[in-house]
Amino acid sequence: EFFRHRIDAGSVGEGVRYSLTFRSVNWKNRNSTAIVGDSNTGKLAFGSSKQNSFGELMPGQRFWAAKIEDIDPISCCGYNNIVVSCGINNLKLSNVRSREDIERLYSMYKLKMRSIRQLNTRANIFVVPILPTGSPDLNDRALAFNQLIFNDLEQSGLGVAHVAGLDDLLDSNGLLSGRFSRKFYNDGRKDVLHLNPNGVRMFASMIKSCIFSKLKRGAERRKSGPRTLR
Repeated sequence: EFFRHRIDAGSVGEGVRYSLTFRSVNWKNRNSTAIVGDSNTGKLAFGSSKQNSFGELMPGQRFWAAKIEDIDPISCCGYNNIVVSCGINNLKLSNVRSREDIERLYSMYKLKMRSIRQLNTRANIFVVPILPTGSPDLNDRALAFNQLIFNDLEQSGLGVAHVAGLDDLLDSNGLLSGRFSRKFYNDGRKDVLHLNPNGVRMFASMIKSCIFSKLKRGAERRKSGPRTLR
């Protein structure tokens, strides 16, 4: 709604005039969420539809970041939840061959997370481990990168948590299941990276569950009140 605000001519005598405008932010924005990520986040939708979006209790916006260097910490400002899902397009490059190469990429990733935290001191930051792929070689690189997230980033004091549940996307061989993966690119090449609609729904459910679990724990702590020594 739009409100017309004005002071009619002659309604105020001589002297200083003060104009006050009061605005109210909808309570649902307490759960505002920024999703920063690559093409597998492209179909994640915000809106009121319960079937194909996060729903009205989780408003937000997506920001494109195909590679780690594309993550823009400034775009995350103003959101209570920040979800980052990025890295596979760096790991798949032919010049990434060794553990040292993966650690170099992770160092760049960690710097991005540190910058996001510096700009958003009170936000909940969630990182999505590298999603499983249909390629054993890429999965090995993803697992090495993810171990750095679990063993270093989450222990770094930055207050970062990871989105859990990725194992549900795997088949019996430890690869991205055909139930959740897109089969081919438009040019006919086999697609080992991208989620199909079922995979996107599963991915969205993991993100939503992680965020709402965090909110629930926070609400329970506030409800229980401060602890005493008695």
